[in-house]
Amino acid sequence: MFVGKALLVILFAQLAFGIHPLTFISGWDALNIIANSFSFGCLGVLVYKLSTKWSSVLYMLMFSSYFGSTVSSGAMKLTGAMQSASVPAETMATAMKQAFYPAIDFEAAFHASQFSFVPFLAYASNILIYLTVATILLSRREFSYAED
Repeated sequence: MFVGKALLVILFAQLAFGIHPLTFISGWDALNIIANSFSFGCLGVLVYKLSTKWSSVLYMLMFSSYFGSTVSSGAMKLTGAMQSASVPAETMATAMKQAFYPAIDFEAAFHASQFSFVPFLAYASNILIYLTVATILLSRREFSYAED
């Protein structure tokens, strides 16, 4: 259901921004949307199973890593003395983003000059880690059943 909505949002965005003729996404993009929807769903399950305090911390880490990598993009690139001072922060934000966001780009992985299993292993390990931690947290949670 989520994948269909994501594809519709892409098509409506193309219409809204006047991209003519209407460009449908490629098979690689559809595969990326399906795989990344699944992986971000697993991340959402983990965040939901955490306590309020730890889920807030995880939200802040995810937001700061995303914002940090956005700042280091070409559109918001720092210049002058701030550029050299921001290099360690940009490196840490990129590393945090790679650790927290279980995304994969199938087209880049399959069309690379040398095929590597590393992106696939990182993708699968992130999903397994998120679901394993969520399962452990769920098994430790106490359920109170209503007494008749």
